[in-house]
Parts: sequence; C-alpha cells; structure tokens
Amino acid sequence: MLVKYEEMSAKLKAVELDHSTMMANTILRAWFSLGLACFNVEMQQGFRGLELERRTLKKIKSGEEKVDDVRRRCPKC
Repeated sequence: MLVKYEEMSAKLKAVELDHSTMMANTILRAWFSLGLACFNVEMQQGFRGLELERRTLKKIKSGEEKVDDVRRRCPKC
C-alpha cells in the first residue's frame, strides 16, 4: 500500500510520539526531501523496515547509492 506524504504524516502525528514514531517521521521527511514521491507503508511497519530506509538514506548521503536508482525501484515514483 503506497500513500502520499500528507496521509502518512497525518497518521504519524495521530500516534503517540515514542522513539520509533519520531524515527519514522525523520525518515519520512528525509525521504520526501529527496523527491521520492511515495512511502511504502507495508515495508516500513516495524523497526526492520525503518532500519532498511535509514540505511538507504545513509547510502544516498555517502554517495554509494543514487536517488534515481532508489526511485527506479519504486513503481509509483
């Protein structure tokens, strides 16, 4: 299930801000700031999914991976 930023952001704000929610919100903002238009909720549920996205963002920042490559892997982007 893919959702737009506004929908996901509203869902995150509705949840009590514990550590994982704050982490998810930070990852979400970073993801959209790179121009990636969607957020795969099913893949992101739980710590394992968040860790995957965090590692992907670190690879983009370090230059190991390009935003265009990440975007190509997503059929909605």
